[in-house]
Amino acid sequence: MLVSFKLVNLQPGDSTVGGFLHILARGKPSDPPKEWAYPKGKVVNGFPENYRSGQVFTIQRFKPIQGRFNLGQSLESPSSVRVLIYDQSGAIILQKDFEVSS
Repeated sequence: MLVSFKLVNLQPGDSTVGGFLHILARGKPSDPPKEWAYPKGKVVNGFPENYRSGQVFTIQRFKPIQGRFNLGQSLESPSSVRVLIYDQSGAIILQKDFEVSS
């Protein structure tokens, strides 16, 4: 599965923004939940275990982002995707959830 979007810097002026990006995909509610992470990493309670394991980015205006998930042999495909952006200190500066249509 491929997730593509444009990450846009909404800061005023020409200042650059940098941090760490994670894309998490999640199947329908189950126990344990079926979760996939890009970049690969451990997910704890719907968030990456270590924010620093995310994709490092620096943008001035915008940056196209692509995250590829290997769903393996799973018969289930993700029902939602969460994009998380952390600043350099680990604070979440963007959390956006999207439903996945089949």
